[in-house]
Parts: sequence; structure tokens; C-alpha cells
Amino acid sequence: MHVCDYLLACDMEMDPTPGYAYTNWASGYGDLRAVPDLGTLRNAAWLDKSAVVVCDCVDDETHELVPVAPRSILRRQLARLADAGFTAKMGSELEFYLFRDTFREARAKHYQELRTAGDYIEDYHVLSSTFAEPVIGAIRRLVDASAIGVEFSKGEWGPGQHEINLRYAEALEMADRHVLYKTAAQGDRRAARPLADLHGEVERRDGGVVAARAHEPVERPRPSRSSRRPGSRPPSSGTSSAGCSPTRASSAGCTRRR
Repeated sequence: MHVCDYLLACDMEMDPTPGYAYTNWASGYGDLRAVPDLGTLRNAAWLDKSAVVVCDCVDDETHELVPVAPRSILRRQLARLADAGFTAKMGSELEFYLFRDTFREARAKHYQELRTAGDYIEDYHVLSSTFAEPVIGAIRRLVDASAIGVEFSKGEWGPGQHEINLRYAEALEMADRHVLYKTAAQGDRRAARPLADLHGEVERRDGGVVAARAHEPVERPRPSRSSRRPGSRPPSSGTSSAGCSPTRASSAGCTRRR
């Protein structure tokens, strides 16, 4: 599939922005090929009878990966890491504000004086998160049905602020899941009729911050049983005292809310 290369040089409002050497108004915008990575093909549960696939950006003339495309940059970094004998895994922690306004209403109000879904600080607040469960629960189930594993969700600091944490995966897979999660959370007409602000358009005055954190353990391949020294301790079984993977343990425990 051919697409315009301005997609790598535009802002959140889809306006081409100046200052990029790769593509700009002065040199003229060209095309690139979006080549599907079929390993990413999955059900798009937030849409009816639909699937979604992530593509790599390929130069139409050289047939090489476009070097400035985010997925290409990550691939290069992971290749360098593999050459050094390491594997990177990541877990996305995505925070957002949930508002009672729809996207259209929020835009008409210039993202001012929006009504938060909650009225007080919600950090680790069980009752507050219960009120938001019809929306947060729907998002969890939708992305889980789209092969995007969810670890758990919880209320965050500001009124209406929540976070949903994704399960660890290989770094490239997690980057794909991160993008698809944001699409699903804002795109489903049932789960996201209220505005879920995952991009930080709204500046809060109560100290709440919209953030996306990536937890990134780097691992060396474990030695095989035959290569361990006599008397040495065997590798960890990968479980903690709570009975779950250390990379999945969190302050909210090892439970997964459906």
C-alpha cells in the first residue's frame, strides 16, 4: 500500500510540520510503501467484523526500511541489543483522564472546563474505580480480545484519572500493542463515548499528570542446565512469593480484573 510520507512529519492534528529533512513542503512530499507485518495481524475487537495489522514503512525506490520511521528505529536498537547478547522486554503503563464530555463536545469547548468522570483524588481508590468500571472494564475486555494482554487497571492521582497496564512482551510487540491500545481505547463507540484523553491535551490544575511509562527489563539468555557450574544455584523459576512473574507483580498485586 502506498501512502504519503508526510505521515512521518505531521502533528497530532494531522498538519504537516516544517523542519524535517526527510520530507517537507520545499522538497515536495513523496510516497512510501506500508508493508504489513503479518505477525501483528489480530482481531480488532473494538470494531465490528474487523482485523488490524501493523505495517513497516519501506522506501519506494530502495525497498529498504525508512530509517526515520519509529518502528525502523526500534528495530535497529533491538538488533544492536541482540548483537550484545541481550533481549529487551517492555510493559506499558498508560495513564489518562476520563471525561463525561464526548470528543465533539470537548473540541467545541476548546478542551476547557471539561467534566471529569470523578470528583476527587482516585489514586488506588476502590470505590472510585468502581464508578468508572463500565468504561474502564469495557476497554480492558476489548483490548484483551484483540491480543493485547492487560495486567490490571486502577485509579490514579487526579479526579477522573486512571491507568491501564499492559503485560510485558518483547519490545517491538509491546510498541505495537501500545499504539493499538490507544486506538482501541478511544475508538470504540461503546467503551469510549466519554472522552479518554491519552494525549495530554488537557492541562490539569490539581497536580494530575497524564503519563505513559515503559518498564524495560533487559535480559541475557539464561545458561542451559548443562552449562551451569557444579554447585551453582539454578536459574529463578520466574515466579515471586506471590505466585506470579516478577515482571508482572505490581503494587496492586497479581490479579487481573476482567
